[in-house]
Amino acid sequence: MKKTAILLSLISAAGFANAANYPYIECEDLKIDIEEHGVSDLNGLTFTSIDTLDRMTVPKIEFSFGSNVYIELNDRKQYKMYDVIKEGNKYSFTTTKEKNNLGIYVDRKNAFAFEITDLGNGEYTFQMFKARYEGDYTDKKVVWIPYNKFVQGDDFETPVRYAVDESSIDARNEFKCEN
Repeated sequence: MKKTAILLSLISAAGFANAANYPYIECEDLKIDIEEHGVSDLNGLTFTSIDTLDRMTVPKIEFSFGSNVYIELNDRKQYKMYDVIKEGNKYSFTTTKEKNNLGIYVDRKNAFAFEITDLGNGEYTFQMFKARYEGDYTDKKVVWIPYNKFVQGDDFETPVRYAVDESSIDARNEFKCEN
């Protein structure tokens, strides 16, 4: 009985590891995701923190395969990606998009923005911002301020350095949707 349980555990773990590297996405679903969220060079990549400043950072960041559906922080928290913009070597996007008639994001506790800069040689900087609102009651303007829970320590305003995981590049390049 114990041998069977151990064998099943190993098979499940191996299957899970493979699924994590090569997710199953139906082509029809991927087409819908691309229409809704778009695509970018970030799709399918995994980044690990190489920050040298004396602070706590998110150790791993992953992006969804095939489209800009989500960003995942340390295998725990996923955020949707909206309005992904690439200007030069910088990417930016928000994690929510619907605002009420006062100009405030409807999903206030998940209203964040990310800014990612490609430094070259597989190194990037990441910065996460939370929404703050300024202006009159009926005319709110969003101001993005550095989020102090993305980085913990005295310096949470300096972007965090990350390196792309080379195996994620291979996984992204080999990714195919299923019919």
